[in-house]
Amino acid sequence: MKRNKEAVRLLFEEVFNNGRVELLQDLVSDDYVGARGEKGAAAFQAQTAGLIAAFPDIQYQLKELIGEDDIVAVRWTWNGTHNAPFNAIPATGISVASEGMGIYGCRDGKIVSGNIQTDRLGFLQQLGILPVNPVVAAAAGSGSPLTEASAGK
Repeated sequence: MKRNKEAVRLLFEEVFNNGRVELLQDLVSDDYVGARGEKGAAAFQAQTAGLIAAFPDIQYQLKELIGEDDIVAVRWTWNGTHNAPFNAIPATGISVASEGMGIYGCRDGKIVSGNIQTDRLGFLQQLGILPVNPVVAAAAGSGSPLTEASAGK
């Protein structure tokens, strides 16, 4: 269990924060399967490369790291500046703070699976892709009762 927690900690603190992608060979199992069926460390790197390229100064802060048997749960925040395109979103130069959590399956000190949940809505709102209050933004100028009620009419 201790080796599994250490692998996940190193993933964030060394690979993501310090760009030491060569460590993925030691941290990710050959049995790891990526979203498109790719395997091993290369699959893991392919899934994270876009975020790291778009936010080259990305820094994760681990808030919680909990391990039980072959499962490691982690909660984090990260900060970074959007300096390159990400998922068809052109670079904005905006500094973003985001949070997320993941549950990693591990075996013998290596990551074999991952289930990640992040605040995608907050992320897109910070980049200006989505409005902060979509209900009010959608109703603005439409003459809807929602707009009139919010204006005190």
